[in-house]
Amino acid sequence: FRSIYGIDARVAEASQTVAFGLERRKDENSIASEQRRRSTSAILEYRGAFANGLDVQFGLRHDNNDVFDDATTWSLGLSYQLPNAPLRLHASAGTGVVNPDYTELFGGWGYVGNANLRPEENRGFDMGVEATLLDGRAVVDVTYFHEDLEDEITFSGVTLPNGTNYYNQDGTSKRRGVEIAASLQATDALRFGANYTYLHAKDPNGQVEIRRPRHQLGLNAAWQFAEGRG
Repeated sequence: FRSIYGIDARVAEASQTVAFGLERRKDENSIASEQRRRSTSAILEYRGAFANGLDVQFGLRHDNNDVFDDATTWSLGLSYQLPNAPLRLHASAGTGVVNPDYTELFGGWGYVGNANLRPEENRGFDMGVEATLLDGRAVVDVTYFHEDLEDEITFSGVTLPNGTNYYNQDGTSKRRGVEIAASLQATDALRFGANYTYLHAKDPNGQVEIRRPRHQLGLNAAWQFAEGRG
């Protein structure tokens, strides 16, 4: 269930809105009834866009779980368009929770699960600046981000002393880095884009995290033809 209320006008024209949401999720396994789990969630979000160039977003979410501990998470976002300058400042922060998946809990593919796993919990923030150039045809954005992850769920190819291949790491896993994104409207029909991310990710022991690329580059282009029909 979702509902949005415009504080100062109809939703389509409102500069401030409040949104409410309710979610109900039920997972069942007809072969293994002990793998059933359910959750009920409530969500509240406020958004505001003000004449002075400031945009605000704030959200709360509460998850009521029948298997894992209940969790309350939040998010906050700010954006400010500098007056008489082609620069926009932006920042956000928040928390999150990820429950173990079924393979981590119950195993599979020859590996043994761990029914005692705890959900992963993270908190993070980012801040950056966006510049609009060439009379609005080009945009460049640079963002710094930082995230701390607690109880990271990790896979071990060798069965652990407690008889499982999955465990929660003790301590904090840290990720930080910089994202750079750029786009250029070269012509009315042709648009180019590029993005680059530098990531420094380590586990609580100071080891570099696996499957976390240090450098990541993306390039894209879009071309409209046939008078915009293709």
